[in-house]
Amino acid sequence: MFSLYFAAFPYPQNIQISILHSIFVKGDLMNFEVGDGIVEATDIYPDIKYTSIHKLLDIFLVDPPKPVTAAF
Repeated sequence: MFSLYFAAFPYPQNIQISILHSIFVKGDLMNFEVGDGIVEATDIYPDIKYTSIHKLLDIFLVDPPKPVTAAF
């Protein structure tokens, strides 16, 4: 049924629809098993200082950076 639906669209549009179907209908981006071999980034690069999302939200909510306008 879905293959007939995708075949109704010409070449450029059928790629976009098949990607959207894969993401939202089949759930290919979130329905996968995470194995034991997964390593956290802080273990791989211990010399880099990471900022947690909580600290970043504190920075942006309490003392946000001044907006910058683009100059051409």
